[in-house]
Amino acid sequence: MQADTHYVTDPGYTTNSPDDMVLVIRPGLDFELPSDKLDLKFLGDVEYQRYLGVRSASTRDYSTFAGRAGLTSVINKKSALQLRLHETLTRDADPGQVAVGKRLLHVVNDVGLGAEFRPGGGALIFSADYSFFLDRYDRSDNDVAVPAYLDNMRHNPRLRVAWKFLPKTAIFLEAEGYITRFYGKADPPSPPNPNVGSNLLLAYLGAAGSITSRISALLKAGYGNTFIPGSDNFNSAVGQAEVNYAFTETTGFKGGIARTAQPTSVFKYFTLNRAYLTYSQAFSGRIQTGLTLAYDYITFGSAVLGTDRSPRTDGNLVGEATFAYQVTDLVTVSLADRVNLLDSTYRADPSQIKINYRHNDLFLRVSFRY
Repeated sequence: MQADTHYVTDPGYTTNSPDDMVLVIRPGLDFELPSDKLDLKFLGDVEYQRYLGVRSASTRDYSTFAGRAGLTSVINKKSALQLRLHETLTRDADPGQVAVGKRLLHVVNDVGLGAEFRPGGGALIFSADYSFFLDRYDRSDNDVAVPAYLDNMRHNPRLRVAWKFLPKTAIFLEAEGYITRFYGKADPPSPPNPNVGSNLLLAYLGAAGSITSRISALLKAGYGNTFIPGSDNFNSAVGQAEVNYAFTETTGFKGGIARTAQPTSVFKYFTLNRAYLTYSQAFSGRIQTGLTLAYDYITFGSAVLGTDRSPRTDGNLVGEATFAYQVTDLVTVSLADRVNLLDSTYRADPSQIKINYRHNDLFLRVSFRY
């Protein structure tokens, strides 16, 4: 059970939604059934967000139910051939679409299966996974003109081959695909869904492992292509470099850079260039603190909606500071502040202002876990 009290600046992720107080209650259930033959885990929670309308009664309309339910299982956990299954159903108000950015209510279902094969002593690892995503947006949401146009389905196959040439170091080759289609239809006589599907492929060669007893690293580089018929495409290098440094047993740092591409609505795809740094510190076993800072430079493909067809770029700065104190084995109190600053060149119509926002979420959370 969790109970939160939030003070949110710009809760609608727009340039003009008034600040508000939000009360959240989140009861949930976690269940685990571990064994060597079948490792089964279930987690779920139901959340109610109540906006109080402190500055304006209009923000009370943001009050909603959210939640998630997930089931994962691992079959033949300690054998050479391991099978994985998962099913997750989520309802939330996160934007969900980078191109739109606003607070949007939607339901996501993610179901998939996978297999991992470790012949011999396990130095060589073959893994294959497939997931199917279905993302559906609330028809009553007034933050976008036609919410149905954002509905999409994705097939996400993944292949990976890794070789552990040292006990804690491996090289790997991996490939991942996103076959995306926008299937939502507006009520007649509206035109067909204008969003464009893509067949994104990302392929990497990399290495991961320990450099010293305190330092570990991940390095991968590769190629990506969206393969959109008769259109501009993402066709470029992708990759990631990350370093983890355990300064002490209770102090850790992680930092890196990454470049990738993903499908999206309105602009066909976006290219994400990210730099990030995190810090974590534990005190006396009961206090946890953390600090995260990330900057995203995002470029988009050509627009298929709106009157502004000029190239779009976004700069997105994200920061989070957290403090958690475990009062007893059952009760934890947390204080956190999350900041999200978006600076975009895009406006859906020349008469409108740019879609920039300055979102800040300061919250106090009390968690009861039995």
